Amino acid sequence: YKVMASPEQEFQRTEFRKLQEELESKHNKAEELYKDLLRTSPGDAGTLCNYGCFLEDIRRDFDGAESMFKQALESNPRHVGALCNYGTLLQEVRGEYNRAEELYKKALEIDPKHITTIYNYGGLLKNAR
Repeated sequence: YKVMASPEQEFQRTEFRKLQEELESKHNKAEELYKDLLRTSPGDAGTLCNYGCFLEDIRRDFDGAESMFKQALESNPRHVGALCNYGTLLQEVRGEYNRAEELYKKALEIDPKHITTIYNYGGLLKNAR
């Protein structure tokens, strides 16, 4: 027994599928741009960090994101964004709270007013301890 969708429901499903396809196309284009940037500037810590965020948040590719954060920190061990984002991945995805805390502390030594690190480290202290 199958329930037939109304014409309005079918229209909504079709529009939703179109939006999903459009979004996927934009994600693919963004990923190609990151890859192009990394071909021309393979050691750019900012691009590596941002691509890591893209992989983590959009693609849900946690291993790829971790690799990008590590490469960013190899290129620039004082890159606060990479320290913070890698710490967040370790905290939220891997459950590696001690390693995350080390990265947050290092980021705050470099930039004690980095608001995202302060927020994420506070969350770690509140929820993981």
